[in-house]
Amino acid sequence: MAQQKITRSISILLSAVVYTGLVMVLALQAASLSSNNNHVQRVSERLDHFKNVLVISPSEEPYWQAYRQSVLDNVTSNEALLRSENAQSTYSAPEYFAARLKRLDSLDRNMHHITEKFNALYMHLDSQQKRISDKYFEERRRHLGEQQR
Repeated sequence: MAQQKITRSISILLSAVVYTGLVMVLALQAASLSSNNNHVQRVSERLDHFKNVLVISPSEEPYWQAYRQSVLDNVTSNEALLRSENAQSTYSAPEYFAARLKRLDSLDRNMHHITEKFNALYMHLDSQQKRISDKYFEERRRHLGEQQR
């Protein structure tokens, strides 16, 4: 029972952290589409670094790959929506809000998928890897919070 509460709390925390991070990514990408070409690469490199820090074992690899792919799919999906939005030369106010809502809906769906895949990975990590993961996402949360100031 206590483990379920802890797992649920971790899941909620991770969802909030990742959601906040991705909302920030949405805002940054919308501000500068020219940087999108390298965004997938930067995210991929950040994921590779995180994997190396965690020291993912062969038995954890399938869970890692599912999580990694869900994150990259989210980035790719968001970039496609941004390109589509920017292909239209002008927007009425309702069209603007509809486009933003479409991206947020996509982000919401993707975040649920990312969270599901990360939680599956997290459940297979040992206690040291979980501590590393917790610290990593806490640092990401703080970094993203500082960017908002």
